[in-house]
Amino acid sequence: MEFSIGDKVRFLDEKGEGKVVEIRPNGHVIVEIDGMDFPFPAAQLVKVLEVEQYGHISVREVVREKEASDKKSVPAKRTSRSKDGVKEFDLHIHNLIDSHRGLNNGQMLQMQLDYCAECMEQAIYDKEERIILIHGIGQGVLKTEVRKLLSFYHGIEFHDASYQRYGYGATEVIIH
Repeated sequence: MEFSIGDKVRFLDEKGEGKVVEIRPNGHVIVEIDGMDFPFPAAQLVKVLEVEQYGHISVREVVREKEASDKKSVPAKRTSRSKDGVKEFDLHIHNLIDSHRGLNNGQMLQMQLDYCAECMEQAIYDKEERIILIHGIGQGVLKTEVRKLLSFYHGIEFHDASYQRYGYGATEVIIH
């Protein structure tokens, strides 16, 4: 993942966030946290989306943009329907690419978030009322970042999906 000075970043293995103040050629990024600088391997960092930078995403805007573009729909092999007809999107990395060998955690997370955004856009365009995003449990990094991404959308609600069916590994999104 490419970083620029001034980017706000979060840590994959630790809580908290900071601001990129220096990028070193050895693959380390210097991050300012509470006025102190700390080196981190770039692979252990992920950019934070800023509301001020990206604004909120309205459901109507997604439909308008999708209609205006020739964007292909989300590949069917990555989606399924639950027994009650709700579309499920599996965000696990092994479902998105054939091999994740050579990718660092930050790159894999970015691919999963990009796919999540595609799924949201497709669900809104298809006028789905509800969808399930399957992120798994793990250490909770993907779940946290997915929910942060969802917070940019107006006209939706989200919460944990059915515990009996998914445990703590999925988020249900209701689209208004």
